[in-house]
Amino acid sequence: MEGYPYYYINPTIWWGYYKNNTTLKRDKYLGSISLVYDITPWLNAMFRTGRDFTLDQFETTHEPIDVVGLQGGYYSNSISKEISSNSDFLITASKDKIFHSDINAKLSGGAICGA
Repeated sequence: MEGYPYYYINPTIWWGYYKNNTTLKRDKYLGSISLVYDITPWLNAMFRTGRDFTLDQFETTHEPIDVVGLQGGYYSNSISKEISSNSDFLITASKDKIFHSDINAKLSGGAICGA
């Protein structure tokens, strides 16, 4: 594989493909819970919370390029952890037929907290 059209191909491409690799192992867990409470027939409150947990492990191996096995060899192992938590609170008031008309109204307010 020399000359045109192979100018941009590494001559040791298959060595790199089979002998120099990085693998990823990932564990991911998601969970959430929601609670709705009807305070009165026209007023309710809702609380939600959730968590996202990710654990990544990267393992890199580069095999040595000489016969003795001393040059160009490399091994790396790294672990990273990410945790994301989110919570929100919402209170809603609703009223049908305001002032004895055909108009219905709903008012909501709340807050979000994330870490």
